[in-house]
Amino acid sequence: MSTYSVLVTSSPYDSSRSLDAVRFCQQLLETGQELGQVFFYQAGIYNAMGSMIPTNGEVNLFEAWTRISNESGAALRVCVTAGEKRGVTSQVCSSPFEQTGLAEFFTALHDSDKLVQF
Repeated sequence: MSTYSVLVTSSPYDSSRSLDAVRFCQQLLETGQELGQVFFYQAGIYNAMGSMIPTNGEVNLFEAWTRISNESGAALRVCVTAGEKRGVTSQVCSSPFEQTGLAEFFTALHDSDKLVQF
């Protein structure tokens, strides 16, 4: 069994990359792998905005990430600096997402066997 960290740098609805990351994490959990953390950086920080409402037929990625965190216990970390640059502050960033710095992300990488970026 491997422990994974996932780095999401893609905006939730501009491409399929955030959805691909959700599906990847779901597959990890289904196959018994461990998900240690998901770090949202650059435009990926928008995944932490619970106020975003997808159009009909689109997956609500905020809810999908929340389910993944609840099922796995994985930390959902949002880069505080990237968030501040884009207006995603602690008032906008909803639980279970937490605002952290790059240092916490890199520290937690030591507990991971693999890093995958979307």
